[in-house]
Amino acid sequence: MTRAADSDPDLPMTRLLPLPLPLLRVLSFLCLGTLLTAATVRAGDVPIRLQLVWGTDGELPEGKQFSRLEPDLQRKFLRHLRWKNYFVVKSETRAVKGPENQSVALSKRCTVEVAVVGEDQLQVRIHGVDAEGKPRLVDSKMQSIAKLREGHVFVYGGDSRDNWDDAWLVVITAEP
Repeated sequence: MTRAADSDPDLPMTRLLPLPLPLLRVLSFLCLGTLLTAATVRAGDVPIRLQLVWGTDGELPEGKQFSRLEPDLQRKFLRHLRWKNYFVVKSETRAVKGPENQSVALSKRCTVEVAVVGEDQLQVRIHGVDAEGKPRLVDSKMQSIAKLREGHVFVYGGDSRDNWDDAWLVVITAEP
């Protein structure tokens, strides 16, 4: 015995399925919610590289163990910033996994906290030290994670306390 749905291709799909339509809608909604939740969890794991970079017109002083900034970033910086040389003072790679702040000490005077906020924002909080050596929040910025993954670079900079013509830059890029 064949059902009418098996013999007539013009009948709606709901007649072919043994489950009632309201139940199918609920199951579809639950499946979609599960997929979106799984995608959000994977999106929250953001591998980034944080660097403390020194911008200067001078050469690297003897005895300093800094490395030159990678050539791609060096070219970008030379197009947009005024200094001739850029040296990496410290570099750290981290996988930021959600809204918990991860703290990275880039120097005695500079600590950066990063956290994923919402679905596609990286919160960057930069801490320095005041004249008495006490920690203080310098600034808090948001950066699109999608833009970082596309190759954009987060740069936050300021004047050097030791030499007015130099600058310190916090540089954040996405890691593959």
